[in-house]
Amino acid sequence: MTEREKEHWQTFTQTGQVRDYLRYLHCRPALRDEPNPRRRIQDSSKYKNFY
Repeated sequence: MTEREKEHWQTFTQTGQVRDYLRYLHCRPALRDEPNPRRRIQDSSKYKNFY
């Protein structure tokens, strides 16, 4: 966790506001690079017809 991420996380834990949590998420590059979890589930179960 970078220094900026820590700063945003500490701000979020103190305030508990969604705005601060979204700032924390926005500064995390790993989350932006991950594939869409719904797409991953659909691809892993493409022979099921409940989507």
